[in-house]
Amino acid sequence: MKASTAALAAESQGKFWEFHDLLFKYYNTLDDQKIREIALGLDLDQAEFEKKMKDPKIKAMIRQDVQEGTQAGVRGTPTIFINGKRLRIRSLKGFQAVIDKELQKLGKKAAKPALTKEQVRDILISHVKRLNPNLKIGQIKDNGGFYETEILSKDKEVVQILGVDKHTGRLILRN
Repeated sequence: MKASTAALAAESQGKFWEFHDLLFKYYNTLDDQKIREIALGLDLDQAEFEKKMKDPKIKAMIRQDVQEGTQAGVRGTPTIFINGKRLRIRSLKGFQAVIDKELQKLGKKAAKPALTKEQVRDILISHVKRLNPNLKIGQIKDNGGFYETEILSKDKEVVQILGVDKHTGRLILRN
């Protein structure tokens, strides 16, 4: 609860996300001293920070969040819900299956991809040629909501894995 309190105390000084990121960076060494070091490192007004650390409103808000999460079945992070149902298979295919099932209940079908595999191949070839004309694309695989391929060097070594969102055409770097 102390880490949550500290992040919310930092929020009053506009530093929530910076504090949040550092809490996750140092999650395995978090103690009172590390929380103070983070606050000092972010140049927080220490008096204001300490005052907010003791603020009963912040503690009540956190207790309420924990209670609501427990009632909803949250046992850790990340826990993902789709239409109020906890997602158990946290892969792209798991997401797609639950979303398709929910859409089916509404009598709707999942949107058809806006791009064909051939169009995606053209997008990838164009992108890769601009980056480096010596690179080639591998076989394109259908991974649910996006197509994916390996970008290969002239020695056939994998340089990058790229994906293309089927619906938007947006490029996705996978590693």
